[in-house]
Amino acid sequence: MMARPSMVIVLMLLTMISFAQKERASVRKGNEMYRKGSYKEASDNYLEGLNKNNNFLPGAFNLGNSYYQQKQYKKAAEQFKNAAQMATDQKEKAEAYHNLGNSHLKAKHYKKSVEAYKKSLRHDPQNEDARYNLSYAKQKLKQKQQRKKKQQNKNKDNKNKDNQQKNKEKKQQDQNKKKNQQDQQKVDQNKKQDENKQQKQGEQEKKKENQKKQKESEQKKPQEGNHQEKAKKQRKKKKMNMSRQEIKRMLDALDEQEKRVQRKLLRKKKKEKQKGQEEEIEKDW
Repeated sequence: MMARPSMVIVLMLLTMISFAQKERASVRKGNEMYRKGSYKEASDNYLEGLNKNNNFLPGAFNLGNSYYQQKQYKKAAEQFKNAAQMATDQKEKAEAYHNLGNSHLKAKHYKKSVEAYKKSLRHDPQNEDARYNLSYAKQKLKQKQQRKKKQQNKNKDNKNKDNQQKNKEKKQQDQNKKKNQQDQQKVDQNKKQDENKQQKQGEQEKKKENQKKQKESEQKKPQEGNHQEKAKKQRKKKKMNMSRQEIKRMLDALDEQEKRVQRKLLRKKKKEKQKGQEEEIEKDW
């Protein structure tokens, strides 16, 4: 296992470059704050110097250092990148790229840190710290790529497992659905069979009932015929009885009428006889 990289951050001293008195005062005060560990106050002074001259190399370089100490690695990287572009000396460029690599390394941007350390070594091949840090950054980049690949494989395996589980669940759902359909079909079939059975039983019962009614009707017909015949005979007998009575009444009526006629004739004869006797008496007179 490799040791931790060398994160040497060196202030760019004022003697390294000539500059105006105003920028110098701000950077000097910033360096004093930096040495005391007051990195925020140092940043403010470096920014003040850059506001007076934004191409002031010591201001940009040391501002990057103060951001780095405050763990503001993104802002630090921006300032070291600006410093590397401002620098004209090879060693100054090498130091700016070295610190840029350190900022990216702290931010775990290993690919960018590798590129920065390579640029530092191009400008200063003797920079052993940059060489060591390059090896360390490569190792971290490789580990990161391996973790990423491992995670991708894991995600792929999880995805495959998820797909397998989903396929398994889908297959189970399809089987359950098919089974439910078969069960429902069986229920419907049994229901239909029961309905047909009940309908058939109903028809048979109805048929039996009709046959029973027909049989009762057939048994009832002779009795009705006998009753009708008996009633007819009774009516006939009654009619005959009535006829005899009527005949008797007629005979009695005729007999009575004949008697009346006889009586009438007798009275008439009697009257005639009496009249003849009277006439004879008158004749004698």
